[in-house]
Amino acid sequence: MTVPVPPPFAYGSQITSLGLRSAAVGHNEGVILTGDLTVRASVALPPAPRTEAPAGLHNLPRPPSRRFSGRSTEMGRLEGAMCPGGGPGTHAVTQTVSGLGGVGKSSLALHYAHAHRADYPVIWWITADSPDTITASLATLAKRINSGIDTISVPYADLAAWAQNWLQAHPGWLLVFDNAAHPEDLAPYLTSLTAGDHLITTRRAHGWDDIAPPPLHLDTLKLEAATGLLCDVSGRDAPDDRAPACALAEELGCLPLALEQAGAYVKRTRITFTAYLQRLAAHPAKLLGAPSDGDPRTLTVAHAWRVTLDTLAERDPDALRLLRVLAWLAPDGIPRELLAPLDTGAGAVDNALALLADFSLITLSEDAAGIHRMVQAVTRTPDPDDPHRAPNAIDEARAAAASALRAAFPEERLLDVAGWPGCRVLLPHIEAHLSHARPEQDTEDTRSLMNSVSLFQGFHGQLAQAIALAERAVTTSTQLHGPDDPRTWASRGALACWHGHTGNALTAQADLEQLLDDILRSPSPDSGKPLTVAANYAYWLGMAGDPERAADEHAKLLAVLVEVADPDDDNVLSIRHNHAMFRAMAGHAAEAASAFAELVNDRTRLSGPENVDTLTARGNLAGCLGQAGNPAEAAAALQELAADMTRVLGPDHPHSLTSRHNGARWQYEAGSRAAAVAAMENLLEDYLRVLGPDHPDTLDARVRLAEWRTEGVGAADVAASYEQMAEVRTRRLGADHPSTLSARARAAYHRGHGGDATGAVADFEELLRARLQVLGPDHPDTITTRGNLAWFTGIAGSPRAAADMYTEVLNARRRVLGPDHPETQKTALIVSLWQREAAGETGVIDAFTQLARLIETGQVKVIAKDGDPKPPR
Repeated sequence: MTVPVPPPFAYGSQITSLGLRSAAVGHNEGVILTGDLTVRASVALPPAPRTEAPAGLHNLPRPPSRRFSGRSTEMGRLEGAMCPGGGPGTHAVTQTVSGLGGVGKSSLALHYAHAHRADYPVIWWITADSPDTITASLATLAKRINSGIDTISVPYADLAAWAQNWLQAHPGWLLVFDNAAHPEDLAPYLTSLTAGDHLITTRRAHGWDDIAPPPLHLDTLKLEAATGLLCDVSGRDAPDDRAPACALAEELGCLPLALEQAGAYVKRTRITFTAYLQRLAAHPAKLLGAPSDGDPRTLTVAHAWRVTLDTLAERDPDALRLLRVLAWLAPDGIPRELLAPLDTGAGAVDNALALLADFSLITLSEDAAGIHRMVQAVTRTPDPDDPHRAPNAIDEARAAAASALRAAFPEERLLDVAGWPGCRVLLPHIEAHLSHARPEQDTEDTRSLMNSVSLFQGFHGQLAQAIALAERAVTTSTQLHGPDDPRTWASRGALACWHGHTGNALTAQADLEQLLDDILRSPSPDSGKPLTVAANYAYWLGMAGDPERAADEHAKLLAVLVEVADPDDDNVLSIRHNHAMFRAMAGHAAEAASAFAELVNDRTRLSGPENVDTLTARGNLAGCLGQAGNPAEAAAALQELAADMTRVLGPDHPHSLTSRHNGARWQYEAGSRAAAVAAMENLLEDYLRVLGPDHPDTLDARVRLAEWRTEGVGAADVAASYEQMAEVRTRRLGADHPSTLSARARAAYHRGHGGDATGAVADFEELLRARLQVLGPDHPDTITTRGNLAWFTGIAGSPRAAADMYTEVLNARRRVLGPDHPETQKTALIVSLWQREAAGETGVIDAFTQLARLIETGQVKVIAKDGDPKPPR
C-alpha cells in the first residue's frame, strides 16, 4: 500500500507531504527525492558573455557530399537570402527552406553551412522536430563550449538557457534548425536570439509569416540532374546506361532520397537500371494504397523501397524486423543500447543495422542510428498485399518498440539522479511512439511505460504532460484489463493525484472518492487497494480545504490499520504523520507537536536518527512548536536539523536548504530579526548558485528577504517582487495553481499595504473569482481572500461594506472551522471593529494596531496557510 506523506512544515501553518518515504518540505515546486540515491555536487557554469568558444566550432552532421548536383540555382537563391548586402553574418537573417521529405532540404542547408564555415565563428546544427530536441541540441552546444567542465548533473534546460545567453552575447553565428515541425516551437528562439543567422528546413510551406520571410521552396530535381545523380550513386555511367537511368529517374519522381536508395541497390546487387525498373514495374503505385499525408510522391518513394526490402528479406529477415521497430521511434538519435533487447544473439542487431545502412535506409554511428521520416511513414503503414508490411508484422514491431522503451525506462531510474540524462534522451522516442500508436493499440508495456514517464514528467514539473500520460494509461488499462482490475485502479489513483498536484484538489478528492466507491463495489477488491485509495482520498480532502475532516479520516484509517498491521509498519507511521499534519492545519498545533514528538521517537528507534523519515518528522515537529507559540524553540530545533541534514545529505540537498529556510523564518518570528535576515541572505546566495535566479524557491527567499528588510517601507517594491514570482509560477505551474494564486495574494496585500488600497481591492476581487473556481467557497485560502478583500475595502473608504463582508467571512469560518477556532474568534473581533468604524467611532484604527501587536506577540494566535499574507497590520 502506498500512503501519501505530506511535505515538511514551512512558512505559515501548512505542513504537507506527498508520498511514501517522501519528504515534508513545506513550500516547494521543485523535485524532491527520498530513498537511496547519489547527489552530485552542483556545477557552476562560467558567465556566458565572458566565455569564448573554440575556433571554428561546429557540429555539422556529415561532410558535404560530392554528389550534390542539380542545386546550383537553389544554392544561389539561398546565398542571396542569407547574405543581403554583404557576406554572411553581416546582418541578422532568418531563412526557411521548405519542401517534401527527402527532397534534399537538409542537404542544401548542409552544403551552404560547409561552404561558409569560414564566414561564421560558430555553426550549430539543431534537430528541430520537437521542443525537446531543440533543448537537447542547445544543451550540447553549452557542453561543447564548456568542454572542460563535467556538466552531467546540469539539467538540459539550464544548459540550453546558458547556450542562449552565450549566443546573444557573441554575434555572427549560424544556427541551422533542421526539420522544424511547428513554427511556434522556433518562435521563442527566433525572437530572442538576434545576434546571428537562422537557417530553417521544414516540410511546412505555410505558417512562418509571423517569424520569418516566405520560405524558399525546394522542389524535386530536374530530370537531367536526377539521372546524373542516379548514375553517380550506382557507379553505372556508360553511354548505354543513360536512357534506362533517365527512365528510372522519372519513375522515381526525381526525388533525391529515392534516387540515392535505388542507386545504392543497383550498385550493391550489381543489376542494371532496366532490371530495377522491371522490378519496380511489378509493384504499381496502387499497391501502396493512399499515403498518410496525401502526397502522391510518397507512393513513388515507397515503390523504390519495396524493391530494396525484397533484397533485405533475402539477405537478413532480422534487418526488416528491426526496420519496422525503428519506424515506431523518433527518427534521429536512436540509442543503439535501446535496441539491445531485440538482439537474438551473435550480434544480430549490429549486423542488421549495418545492412540497413548499406542500403541507405538508415544512418549509423557508434552510438546511435537515424532513419528518414518517410521511410518510417511507409514502413509503419500496413498493407496485406505487401509481405514486408503485413498488419501482424507491423503490430509485432510496434509492441517490440514499446517493450524496448519500457525496459530502458524503469521506475527505479526515476530516483537515480545519474540516470536522468538517459531518461531525457528517451523522451523524444517515447513521444514519437505514443503519437504514432493509437490508444487502442497500446499494450501492457505501453501502459507501464506511460506510468513511469508520467512520474518522471511530474517530478520535473511537467504536470500537463504527466496528466496526459496518466489519462491515456487509464484508458489503456481499462481496455486491456477491465475497469475492476487493480492496475486500472492504480492508474486512476495516479491520475487523480496528478490533478491534485496541479492545484485541482477538489477534482482529486472527488475522483478518489468515486474510485474508492468503485473498488468497494467490486466483486473481489484487492486487499490493500481500498486502504491505499482511502489514504489518498483523506489526504486530498485536507488539501481541498477541510483539514478537520481529513484528520478524522486518517484517524479512522489508523484504527483499521492497527488491527491488521504491526504498529511499527511504515504505512501505520505514514498515516500517523498525515493525521498529525492535518490536526496542525486544523488549528491544533500543540496536540500535533506531541504527536510528531512521539513519531520522531518511533522513527529514531526503527530507522535511526539519520534516516530521511526521521529527519522529516523532526522538521514537522519544529514547525508545530512554532505554530503553537514557541518560535524560538522552533528556530533552535530547525537550526540543529539543518546541520544534521547538511551532514547526512549534503549542503545543497533540497531538504538541507528547506530546513535553513524554515529556521530563518522562525528566527524572524522569535524576534531575532537581524540574525534571520543574515541567514536568509546566505541562503539566497546558495539558492542562486544551486537552483538559479528563476527557481520558485529562489524567488520566495528573495521576496521574503525584501519584506524583512523593509518592515513596512517600500511595500510597492515587495509587491513587484511577488508579481515577478507569480509570473514565474504561471509559466511553470499554470495560472490557477495554488502556488501561483498565493504569490498573487501576497502581491495584492503589499500593494494595498503600500498605499494603493483601491488597487488591492481590484486584485483581491480577481483573485477571489479564481480561488472560488479552483478551490471552492469553503477552502481556507478562499476564505482568507474574502477577509483581505474586506480589509482593503474598508481601508479604501467603505467601512460599512467591510463590516458586511467580514460578517460573511465570520459565518464561513464558523461553518468550516467551528466557533472556538482561533481564526473564527479573531474574525469576530475584526467584525466588531469595522462595525464601530462604520458607526463613526474614532480610534478604531488604533484598535487594529493593538490587535496586530497581540497577534505578533502570540497573545492572539493566527493560523494562516503558507504563502498567504497574515491579516493586515
